Amino acid sequence: MKTLAIDLFPEQVGVLIFHPGWVRTDMGGPNGLIDVDESVSGMIRVINDFRLEISGDFVKYDGMPMPW
Repeated sequence: MKTLAIDLFPEQVGVLIFHPGWVRTDMGGPNGLIDVDESVSGMIRVINDFRLEISGDFVKYDGMPMPW
């Protein structure tokens, strides 16, 4: 995805790589730290605030950087 972001940057096409958080779902289990609504609304907020400068970044659902 990082390479894709680099390749598409000249075309002004952005790429985001998300970590949705540890979500309380069947997959995440009952001990997840956040619920589905918090995860999804956070990712929508990050998408809405997207700037091409962060294309290719790995970010958490709340917009904070996620270390590789």
